[in-house]
Amino acid sequence: MLVVLSTRPIEQARQHILLATLGFTSILLLAAGALAWRLGQTLTRPLHAVIAAVRGVASGDLSIRVSESAQGELGELERGVNQMAEVIARHAEEMSQRIEEATRELRSQKLAAEAAVKARSRFLAAASHDLRQPMQALILLVEALKETLRGAGGE
Repeated sequence: MLVVLSTRPIEQARQHILLATLGFTSILLLAAGALAWRLGQTLTRPLHAVIAAVRGVASGDLSIRVSESAQGELGELERGVNQMAEVIARHAEEMSQRIEEATRELRSQKLAAEAAVKARSRFLAAASHDLRQPMQALILLVEALKETLRGAGGE
């Protein structure tokens, strides 16, 4: 006796399993892609904010701060950038105050030096006048004595 079996139901079952596997795989790939995109957005937004803050601080805007919204290493990076900006701002303020103090001190020293120069000039002018008067008197006395000697010797 010969039994003939049809392979059609097996082929249909195989196609059905293949289609179901392809569909399930496609759904899993879409879900994985969506998850990867979401994770990418979760990481890139804070990174872009950190990059923008670092660029702002580098260009001189020391008031920039990053909102500390991330967890883990990314959150630590955000906190670190904020601390760095605060330290730099504090040092910049201290340097500005030091420059102002040094400028005031230099102005004070300049005014004192100018006053000393004026006082020296007045002293030298007075001393010169005081020294010239007796010298002029001596010169006149010498001339008078010469005249007296010439007059006494010439008679």
